Amino acid sequence: MNLPDPAGRGPGSGRKEPLNTLEPSRITVLGYEMDLNIFTALCYLPLFPAVIIPCVIALNTTTDKPEDLRFAAVQSLILNGGFFALNAVLSGVMGVFAMIPIVGGLINFGLGIVMAVLIVAYILVSLKLVVSAYSGQKFAVPFIAPYAEKYSSPS
Repeated sequence: MNLPDPAGRGPGSGRKEPLNTLEPSRITVLGYEMDLNIFTALCYLPLFPAVIIPCVIALNTTTDKPEDLRFAAVQSLILNGGFFALNAVLSGVMGVFAMIPIVGGLINFGLGIVMAVLIVAYILVSLKLVVSAYSGQKFAVPFIAPYAEKYSSPS
């Protein structure tokens, strides 16, 4: 059994070239050459303390498309920093309510559900950003993108 060619070439397809012809640009990071899409995807990984390193490197790296890389780094820092701050506030509030018998436990149960939903949403948004960055698309997160555009400009 012959499987179809994913590029769409073959008998009866009418195509002469691949579906997506991407020429990924290269970037030199700390002396190593890598694809810009891979490095941009590293900036969006949902690993908060560790993601600061590629974002800081991205803000200080020269490339032929610096505005896209800087936008990704700033957007990632805002997203991760906002999630970290929101998580810290919710954890503090849950700690305060933990001191109240019975009612505090019920409130903490509700806040725990809210925190779980926020964690799942954060992971899903981060993975969407990783996939779109790896495929070469620029995805703007609502409410965060205007600030990322503002702070990533080289002014």
